[in-house]
Order: sequence, then C-alpha cells, then structure tokens
Amino acid sequence: VDWGMWIAPAEGRTIGERPGLNQLRQSRFVLNVININTERPGFSDARVRRALNLAIDRRANLEAIKDITAGKYGSIFMLGTPFERTQTVMETTPGLRRPTDEDIADAQQLLADAGYPNGQGFPTVDLVVRETVDQRTWFPLLQAMLKERLNIDSEIRILDASGVSDEVNSGNFDMASGGIQGVVPDPAFYLKQMLGMCEGTLCSSNTSRWISPEFNAILDELTEELDLSKRVEISNRLFDVFLEGVP
Repeated sequence: VDWGMWIAPAEGRTIGERPGLNQLRQSRFVLNVININTERPGFSDARVRRALNLAIDRRANLEAIKDITAGKYGSIFMLGTPFERTQTVMETTPGLRRPTDEDIADAQQLLADAGYPNGQGFPTVDLVVRETVDQRTWFPLLQAMLKERLNIDSEIRILDASGVSDEVNSGNFDMASGGIQGVVPDPAFYLKQMLGMCEGTLCSSNTSRWISPEFNAILDELTEELDLSKRVEISNRLFDVFLEGVP
C-alpha cells in the first residue's frame, strides 16, 4: 500500500509506529446527528423530542464505536470555533450531559404530559440507519435506551447511503442518521442549511422539517452581526431555542 485513508482508530493509534509508514491526522468540521421527523405522529410534540434528548446517552454511543470511527462529543456548534459549548456546559446541562436519574424521570414525565404515560400508545419508532459498521453498532444502543428508559418500541431499517437519502428526503422515517459538513464552520451558514428556512421553504438539509420562526429570526441576527462577542451572545440564545425544540 502506498496510500490509504479512513483508517479505523483502533489501527490508527499505532500505525505510525510501523517502520516505513508515516501518519497524518486531520480533523473535519462535521456534525453527525440523529434527525427527528417533526411531522410524524408523536414527534410533532416538542415535549416528546425533549424527552428523547434527555434519555439518550450520546457519549455511550461514541464510546461504543471509538475503535471504528473517530469523533468527539459536542453540540450543534462546531468544536474548535468560538461558538462551541464549554466543558462545564456540556457536563452540567440536561440533554447534553450523561443522563442522570433526574433527567430520565423528567423525560418520563414529559412523555406522560404529551399523552404517552410509560410510553403507552406511542407508535413504534422507525429508525432508518446506514449499513456502515459504526451505525449498525450504535443504533441498537439507541433502540435499547428508548425501550429501557421510555418504554418506546422501535424497529431498525438498514439501508445503503442512497436508500437512507431517499427515505429521509421523502419524509419516510421517524428517526434517522444524518449529518452535515461545515465547509464554512460558521453556525449562521450550516445551521441555516440544517434547521432553517430558505426563501420561505425548508432549506435542503432541513430533513427534520422543523419550522421555528424564533430560531430563524435569531439566525438572521447572527448572519447580519459582525462583532464576534455579540455573535457568541446571539448563539447562546439560538442554542436555548434549539434545546426547547430539539428537532
């Protein structure tokens, strides 16, 4: 082999120690997310989406695939930018931190308030996932969390990349793997594409189909503001709205 890329982390940690081989590590601005279809029964209620956000342990998912694919735990703001959340925020904020007993109790109460006490009556969740090893590893963990913490049943559908794209773009899913590459790592750009409106319609990457006038208004503020300190303050308000809607 003269050249190779996308080496699994388990091999990548030591490959540079082998005689005759050199290693280069490169970071990319990519957000890997779970899309929630806000138009589907149950998921149109923000209380349900907040319940899911409180109950899912995304750090456990990352730990399960650490030898398959490299990644760092973060929020909707790219790591390494002035907008990223501090470690303190990530470790203390419900919905960002590892779920506590209180978080799970709050999630169960939110589900009950939405009309699904102990998950009763909630439709079986359609989980659409790519065929890659990492996603086939951590989506069953997600499935187990939904059942154990919220008593929500789900079914996993494994598709290739084009199949996932077709289903997500047509809205034929409840929850699905997704992501967006921050070619421009500015939230005013990539969050608009991922969660915003473009000329009165959903932007092309807004596959959650989330419409929030407040979120879009703050995005416009962020786009127009040039002062960095003010932009960071605006991003804090944007994040608060996101945590209320969690699309």
